[in-house]
Amino acid sequence: MKSPLNALASLAAMVGGFRSGSTVPAAGPFAAAPAPAVATPAVPSRVGWVRGRLRRSLVSSVFEGMTAEVVNATAGGAVLTAWALHLHASALVLGIVAALPFWSSWAQFPAAWLTSRTGSRRLAIVTVALSRQVLWPLVALPFLPLANTSKEAVLLAVSGASALLAVIGNNAWTSWMGELVPSSIQGRYFGRRTAMCTLAGAVGSLGAGAVLDFTRARGSENLGLSLLALIAGLSGTLSFFLMRRQHDPGRGPAAPFTWSTLLRPFGHRAARRLIAFLGSWNVAIGLSSAFFIVFELQDLRLAFTTLALLGIVTATLRILAAPFWGRAIDRFGARPVVVVCSALVTMIPLVWLFPTPARLWPVGVDAVLTGILWSGHNLATFQLPLSLAPREGRPFFLAAFSAAAGIPFAVAAAVGGLIAGGLPRHFLVLGHPFANFQALFALSFGLRLFAVALALRLTEPGARSITELGRYLARSAHLQPAPDSASPSSASAAPMPRAPGNRRKQA
Repeated sequence: MKSPLNALASLAAMVGGFRSGSTVPAAGPFAAAPAPAVATPAVPSRVGWVRGRLRRSLVSSVFEGMTAEVVNATAGGAVLTAWALHLHASALVLGIVAALPFWSSWAQFPAAWLTSRTGSRRLAIVTVALSRQVLWPLVALPFLPLANTSKEAVLLAVSGASALLAVIGNNAWTSWMGELVPSSIQGRYFGRRTAMCTLAGAVGSLGAGAVLDFTRARGSENLGLSLLALIAGLSGTLSFFLMRRQHDPGRGPAAPFTWSTLLRPFGHRAARRLIAFLGSWNVAIGLSSAFFIVFELQDLRLAFTTLALLGIVTATLRILAAPFWGRAIDRFGARPVVVVCSALVTMIPLVWLFPTPARLWPVGVDAVLTGILWSGHNLATFQLPLSLAPREGRPFFLAAFSAAAGIPFAVAAAVGGLIAGGLPRHFLVLGHPFANFQALFALSFGLRLFAVALALRLTEPGARSITELGRYLARSAHLQPAPDSASPSSASAAPMPRAPGNRRKQA
């Protein structure tokens, strides 16, 4: 049996990096911001041609996002976990693999500069395509006459290259989509695109789980892993051609780079508060997030297919909850939604103190809460940076926010592995058996409480109060009657005045 630290680190590799073309803009809530929409000349024939080309681009983008989710389902998440278990990777190597997507966040600033200098479409197509094509060596990896240590090196190289390219590509891709999709339809378009991508990801994850369970039961897991890598490579190739079908709407001249532009986010009071919140929040999340699946697979003995089914439940609830949270953000602002969702998400680790192989209902509760609450949290943490970042130097503001989220997460994940590895595999607390991973969940709960305190210090132009949002949530849940239309409190249902540039939200 592998040591606790090995098991912990191996399954930590399930953490995926930010991906362009995924459940967009969920490729990362702090990617590059959209540029102003390009006005279409008022010439009838020209308008018809542009609209036809735009329609083709938008449809292609939907299918590209769906193929990107297939890539992630067959080469990330639980599949990386299976690779780690198959190779019996050391704790050091697997800890590095787990942290690579987040250590790669340092590339956000060079990515913002590259995007501004080379053009978003060109850079996005090249880097996103390469981030998916580097997966091809994994097709042959299980059958190569190499020692496991050499195979670990290949896995590390592939994971590192893919993560770094994905960070650069995501910055460019998000800027490109901001220019391509007219501002008047961004919310509706990305909402529908998100639904389609989430569906594709859920189906892909279920299929990947079935393949892994089927081949593992027959002692041919190497064949299953190779097949999934092949599907990932082919899907990545298809996504490349779908990206090429999307046109470049054009952009203005690049703004000159200065060191003051790079450092400006750290001199902005509201931005500093957001950076502090993101850093503390991702420390709390990173400490435990990669290890929930460890607990499910090893302590609760769940199958990969079961994990995929739970993922479908979560994805379905995300799709259903996103429009509600989107309306709440439109009415009250992103800041109160961040605070409320953060406070509620903080409670989720407590659910994980109760499940056992004979008592699995808390896992179902987690799937429901995760789908509903993280949907609102992701939407709001995508919108809030856009609200705070000024137009001038915005890519560098958002790069700072992304780095503040990614690097602390990586450090916390490594620290979490060390903590769990230093604890007994199982121990008793007041006569109740606990696993070492559950100690991380309890610690994460405490750190999340601290992050929520920092969330209360966040500011946003035009945002309404948390109390008003609470009344809205209570009315939506039928916990209190709707106010009379003439009462002063009914004004909270009116759309919130939007700050300049605050026009796109995560769907």
